Amino acid sequence: MMTALFILFLIMDAVVAFVYYWEGFRVSSNMRSKNQKRFFLVLGVMIAAIVVQYLHFQWAWAIAGIPAIIAVLYFLGLSLAFMFHKGPWH
Repeated sequence: MMTALFILFLIMDAVVAFVYYWEGFRVSSNMRSKNQKRFFLVLGVMIAAIVVQYLHFQWAWAIAGIPAIIAVLYFLGLSLAFMFHKGPWH
């Protein structure tokens, strides 16, 4: 059960890393350098979780899970804002 959750967290981190990769290296914008740094940060978190998995599995679960949970909460809050916002976006 914990291994499946760990793999799910790594997949969610990979999706977040892909979004940062796309925004940082493929899209031309003024946020390009920030998204490149965030991509390497998420990539480092994924590599650290995989390495720590062999030493202490609970720490690896937490390392991989924290960014994934933050991403889920962000997307959930953003979707709620889009659903319940009545006025124009400024």
